[in-house]
Amino acid sequence: MPSPAFLVLATLASLILLPACGEAPEPRNPGPAPEVKTAPLQPRTELAAVEAFNAYRLNASVGNGRIALDHVHPSYFDAVQRHIDLALDAERDEVSALSFADRYAVFAMRVRVEPQTLRTITSRAFAELAIDEGWIETEIMAAAMVESVALLPEGSRQPDRAEITVSLGGRTNPSTFPMVYQDGAWLVDLATMMDRGAASAETMAEMMGEDADEMMAVALSARAGKTEIVDVYAPIGRE
Repeated sequence: MPSPAFLVLATLASLILLPACGEAPEPRNPGPAPEVKTAPLQPRTELAAVEAFNAYRLNASVGNGRIALDHVHPSYFDAVQRHIDLALDAERDEVSALSFADRYAVFAMRVRVEPQTLRTITSRAFAELAIDEGWIETEIMAAAMVESVALLPEGSRQPDRAEITVSLGGRTNPSTFPMVYQDGAWLVDLATMMDRGAASAETMAEMMGEDADEMMAVALSARAGKTEIVDVYAPIGRE
């Protein structure tokens, strides 16, 4: 859509040019407006929820972030933007007060992404990059096989949530994958999924008696091929 400034300039140009050109030409008949096609509403069924989940899962597994993200709930992009801002600006005390999931996201951005990229990238572009680069365990997504679906609220004629249970290598995964029904479509609740995964990792760190933040810094630095452990508490900065 043209900006207000563009519309004002276009109007002024027409007022100046028309008197010099004689009478204004008769407007042409633009014909019928083009038909706008919209995607059909998905039914609130188990099958539709599984199809949407698999559309996300299969595209993510081959690094096709652009299409995979069409099946992701927008709350994830809000979370990514918040993490970008924190990675750029947050000092140690602010980062330390975050949840484990948020700290992991901020640390990962500071380790994996070039500063100038992080300063200019949009939340959706970052989410696409994360899938394309395999940062969200695309191998696991490829191996996951749907075992069952629970529509919620249970017994409702208009379920708006679903929990999908998958198996990995023939073993049932203890964590389910959440889906949300919004605007006529089933969408993967990736923000909640990431929170659940982080909670499991935090529990594992506690059981091992490890400092969770140090463990994350070491693991992320190693996977990024860094020769030294990145100071994950240091903000990137806006410049």
